[in-house]
Formats: sequence, structure tokens, C-alpha cells
Amino acid sequence: MPTNKFEQKALKQINLNEGLVSKLAGFFLGSKFRKSMKEIERMKQADPEFAAGMASLAQNYKVVEDMLDRLCKKHPDHPNCK
Repeated sequence: MPTNKFEQKALKQINLNEGLVSKLAGFFLGSKFRKSMKEIERMKQADPEFAAGMASLAQNYKVVEDMLDRLCKKHPDHPNCK
């Protein structure tokens, strides 16, 4: 479990964001997704380093999306821009 207030606050925000995303995706993808999300939640509860890694992955994904948006604004003909 998180040891300080910052970690607790960050974990609470992560859980809120993941809860919303998982509910939406579960609605669209069905039982396979729900089963895998339950397994991921068990892993996160068992290993705080895994939870921190997942949070870091989500943050880095947002950074890459922002970079891709800037690239597409500058170079709309780039192959990575749809």
C-alpha cells in the first residue's frame, strides 16, 4: 500500500480513471475484457510496483498522444496521421 499522502492521492486518481475506462470498455467488449480487468486488479492489489508501473504507462501514453497530435498539426501528410 502507498506510504505517503502523495502516493495515496495518486493511486486514488488512477483508480478513478481506470474505473471509468474499464466500465466503458467493458460495456463495449464484454466478458473477456471484464475477466482480464479483474485479473489485472488482483495483480495491482498484490504488487504496488505493478500498480505504479501501470500508472507510469498510462502517463507515458498520454505524452505520446500529445506528441502525435503536435506532429499531425505540423505535418498533416505524415504516415502516422490519420
